[in-house]
Amino acid sequence: LVEVPPADAFRLFTDEIDRWWRRGLRYRIGRRRSVVTLEPGVGGRLLERFETSSRAKAVETGRVTVWEPPSRLVLEWRAVNFAPDESTEVEVLF
Repeated sequence: LVEVPPADAFRLFTDEIDRWWRRGLRYRIGRRRSVVTLEPGVGGRLLERFETSSRAKAVETGRVTVWEPPSRLVLEWRAVNFAPDESTEVEVLF
């Protein structure tokens, strides 16, 4: 629980997702510094952007299935070690 108004929590959670998303190979794809972003709205993508030795790359790791600011967000998410048909649902209430 955090003691801020729901609208502030929703905005910080979605707009500044890279600030709180854990670092390291268990939680991110990029071996070097990467940036996680979330596109707003239903169908928005959860993306991780990073540099490879030859180019910039963006990998989709999730998709917004419910977008109800400032009270609710649902994502379908998959880790890099998931099988192709595996995903999990993450629901956050504000």
